[in-house]
Amino acid sequence: MITVSQLREKAQNRYRDVVKGLILGESVFPLTIRIKLPATTAPLSTWQNTKAAIRSQSHETLGYGYSVDSKLINSVRYAENSFPQRLYFACAEHYFPYVDKQAETVRMLTNANTVDKHFPGAAAWAASNLRFLDRPPERFQQVLTVAAWLREHPDSRLFARQIPLPVPTKLVEQESALLESLLNFIAPDLLSAEGANFEERAGLLTKTSLIEVSSLDAACSTGFPFQRFTATGEELARAKDLFQAFRRVLIVENHITFLTLPPLPATLAIMGQGFAVHRLAPLDWLSEKELFYWGDIDADGLRILAGIRRKFPHTRALLMDNETLIRWKTYQNQGSGTLWRDSDSSSALTPNELDLLQRLCAENLRLEQEKIPYAHAKEILACQIR
Repeated sequence: MITVSQLREKAQNRYRDVVKGLILGESVFPLTIRIKLPATTAPLSTWQNTKAAIRSQSHETLGYGYSVDSKLINSVRYAENSFPQRLYFACAEHYFPYVDKQAETVRMLTNANTVDKHFPGAAAWAASNLRFLDRPPERFQQVLTVAAWLREHPDSRLFARQIPLPVPTKLVEQESALLESLLNFIAPDLLSAEGANFEERAGLLTKTSLIEVSSLDAACSTGFPFQRFTATGEELARAKDLFQAFRRVLIVENHITFLTLPPLPATLAIMGQGFAVHRLAPLDWLSEKELFYWGDIDADGLRILAGIRRKFPHTRALLMDNETLIRWKTYQNQGSGTLWRDSDSSSALTPNELDLLQRLCAENLRLEQEKIPYAHAKEILACQIR
């Protein structure tokens, strides 16, 4: 027997399809709601309860809701009786109040219309991304304005708060998922494949766009009166002459590891920040240095190593081998579950590194670089970088 809650649930289950159809200009109404009715041979009480439930939610009773098509059936058991045959919503004014979605629907349809006016053809995007439409129209309009600006100013190299638009300073950060989805539709070639976050893929700067460097040799001067500083990749690329005294560069991943690196002759340390190592690509002068990379011993660490080698093939890995993994087995933990079949990246690894990768993926292992005892790391670094 159908219940009131089941009737409402069936109507609510059609909501997304209804809104999507309206956005695309499809003929949505009348909207039939399919229900399973009792057999005409069911007990009279079952039919009475079913008819009462259906009648209680109908347009005739509520002033909104579904309409009921009934059929007179002459049966031996009940003689001539009217049985519901079809439930349908005749129009939007009957449907949306019933599913209690009036305000939400107005926002979504308003925003869908707005985005299609801003970016012709974007109704298709709106219909496929309903989750982004239920926002205050003023807020949604601000997002569209930012999207249009980003499309017109690719790779602006500004921080989000520097965008010259009258929008909240945290709008880009808070609405990054919406912006990314929309830009992929209206400007599919705009967003870079590389970047730790949406802002970087959109050509904006973030605090993580800054690269931290540290001199590990007090005898080598960068011209600055301090050991560490941060700068963008472009700034470091232009500052090649500042690093002439350094013959070696060591890239590491963990920040505490970076801050506690021991003194090493003629060596400059760079904080790699995981997959954000693409920020180092503008530093062509790295090709002229001995280049070392020390990351976690896991599938992701080897992916990062391979990524660096695609730009700087002469990069050598430190403390990222099977011997280190076995020696410090006590400190191993579970990996990220990465199953890696990236042939381009694999070609950048040595046979020993590929064997290690196979084991790490098969056993889902990880040895984080900060887990390796400081004394051992210091000894290896001193032997390898001299």
